[in-house]
Amino acid sequence: SSLSKMEKLTRFSTGSGLLDAPVLSTLEQLPNLQEVHFYEGTYRLGHSTNGELPQSTLSHPFPQLVHLMLQCSLSELCRYLSLGGGVAPGLLDLDIDVVSECDPSTLQDSLTKIAEAFPLLKTLEFARREDFTAFEDADEDSDEDSEDDAPLLTHRNLAPITRMRALETFYLRCDGVVSMTNNELCELLSQCPSIRHLDLNHEPMVLSPTELTINKFD
Repeated sequence: SSLSKMEKLTRFSTGSGLLDAPVLSTLEQLPNLQEVHFYEGTYRLGHSTNGELPQSTLSHPFPQLVHLMLQCSLSELCRYLSLGGGVAPGLLDLDIDVVSECDPSTLQDSLTKIAEAFPLLKTLEFARREDFTAFEDADEDSDEDSEDDAPLLTHRNLAPITRMRALETFYLRCDGVVSMTNNELCELLSQCPSIRHLDLNHEPMVLSPTELTINKFD
């Protein structure tokens, strides 16, 4: 079968927008697969994705996977990680190309699910690389400068990263402004024993006031 011919595959790369649920369902069965990612140069070249992940998984999906890149919403990521079966238990690097607005509570839920699913995780990145306007719930005629539309990310929303004991790098490059005090940031970092690189959305899509004055911790 075609699946048996792929069993020795250790790395899978594809163009942006082409890694859909059926492809992922096939890849998760490969016993030696270690990396799944997109070619960086293919973003915004006409391919789009519905952002859907597999509706079900077999037992022990992605048994050897250490690097995974997905294009999905955060709510879809939460649903996928709630399926059970132990998705990629040895994962070290997770990169999510977020295809819809980054809601603070959903981000918090996603971080909680990730902490539970991937105890060895070293690198975590959330980014809005694509412009999937079809997924936006906001009224196109609304005032884009309205602060009411700005999703503020607080200390509470990011607190689940303290449960990622092996996490060394966390990049957050989405919609919302991180709104916390410098003391709250220091408290957060004090509970992350392995963290070395932190990027908290220094170029948000919507500008809102924040008490945080530390631009970057590196």
